[in-house]
Amino acid sequence: MLLQSPRDSILVCLMQYLFLPISIFCLLITLFTIFSITYLLKYQTTFSPPPSSLQEVFIPSPFEQEISAYAALDRGALYLKDNSLSGLLKNLQKKLHYFGANNRPDSTKESVYIGLKEAFSVQEKIPLYILLNKQREISLQSIDKAGSCGYLTVEKEGLTSLLVKVFPANSPNPSAKFYLYKEKFLEKETSPLFKQSKAGKSPLLLLIGKDLFLDQHGGSTFAHYKDKERINMGYLEESELLFVKKDSILTYQNEHWKNLESPHEKTEHLWLLHVDSIGAHSATLTLWSPTGEACPFHISRVPNTFLTPILTNTFKYIGAKNLKKWLFEVSGKRVTVTPGSWWLCQNKEWHELTSTQELDNYVEGSLKGELLIFEDVEIEDTEKFLKGHLFNSLRNSVHTIRLPIQ
Repeated sequence: MLLQSPRDSILVCLMQYLFLPISIFCLLITLFTIFSITYLLKYQTTFSPPPSSLQEVFIPSPFEQEISAYAALDRGALYLKDNSLSGLLKNLQKKLHYFGANNRPDSTKESVYIGLKEAFSVQEKIPLYILLNKQREISLQSIDKAGSCGYLTVEKEGLTSLLVKVFPANSPNPSAKFYLYKEKFLEKETSPLFKQSKAGKSPLLLLIGKDLFLDQHGGSTFAHYKDKERINMGYLEESELLFVKKDSILTYQNEHWKNLESPHEKTEHLWLLHVDSIGAHSATLTLWSPTGEACPFHISRVPNTFLTPILTNTFKYIGAKNLKKWLFEVSGKRVTVTPGSWWLCQNKEWHELTSTQELDNYVEGSLKGELLIFEDVEIEDTEKFLKGHLFNSLRNSVHTIRLPIQ
C-alpha cells in the first residue's frame, strides 16, 4: 500500500468537493443553449433594422431652380467663361441651327434664320434672351423676361457661317463664342412649285405672255392687267394663269399660288415666288422657302405659232339682211352676223357667245378657244369688208380678219 503525500491528499479533497458544482454549472450552460436554439427556431421573425439617421439627400440641379432664381446669377455656376463650354452652352450649341441669311423679298430688314426646332428670322446683333424651364429645355425670346439666364447675338461671317456670342445676364461682355454653319439648302423638288402630282405628273411652268384680249377689250375693269405677262402654274389638267410683271411676288396659300395683294400682308411663313426679270424668250424667277432658302430658275416663253387662218371657207357669205346684219353659212348652218358679235371655236366648231354667263366665262378664262370678234364694216375702193379680230386660244396672239360682204 502506497502512502499519499500531504499535498496529494489536499488535491483529492478539493476535487471531491468541486466536482459536483462544476458538473451542475456545465449542465445548466448546456440546457440554456438548447433552450435558446429551440426558441429561435420556433418563434423566428423578420426584424427590420431601425431607421437610419442618414437619409438619402437629393441635391437639385441648378437648372431646376425656379426661373426667377436665374435673375440673381452673375458669375455663379452658370457663368460661361471664355473658351470653356458649360452644360448650358453645349446644349445650346448642339440644338441651335443656322438656316441662312434672310434675303427674301418680303424682308424689310437684314436678318438671318436660326432656330431650335423651327426657324425664325432675327436681326444681327439684336439680343435673343435664353430661358430654361424645369425640364432643362432651352427657349429663345426677343423680349427680356424675368428669369432669363443670359442672352445671345448673331453675326454673319461669310456666305455659310454664323458667329454666335453668348452673354451672361446683365453683362455687356460675351462670355463665350461659337460658330454655326448653314445646314439646309433648298431642294426645289420638295417645294410646292415643283413637286409631282399624286398621279406622278410634273408641273407645267410656262411664260404665256400678255393677254391681248384684255389689252383691247378689258376696259377700266381689267386695266390693272394691262401690259402684264401671264405665267402658267400647276399641272396641265389643273393649270392656273397668273398675271405678273417684273418684281411681282406670288405666295403659296391653301395649295394655290396667288399674287401678293398688299405689301403689308404677313408672308414670313409662306413660300414665295419672285419675278426677277422677263425677257423676249424667257423669264427668271426665284423660289423662296419659309426658312429663307432661295432657288433661282428660268421658264421659257410659249412660242407664237398662230397663223392667220383663212376664214372665207368657214364663214361663207350669203347676203345682207340690212345695213347692220349679214347672213353667213357657218358649220352648215345659216347664221346672222352683226358688228360686236363674238364667235368661239371649240373642237373646230364655231358658235356665237350670246349669254352673259358665256361672255363672263371667256373673259375670266374658264371658257377657252379661238375667239373672233366682228367690229365694223370697212370699205376699200368699191369693196366692202366685215372687219374683226381673231384671238388664239392662249390670247397671246391676235390677227385682223376681213370678210367680203358683197
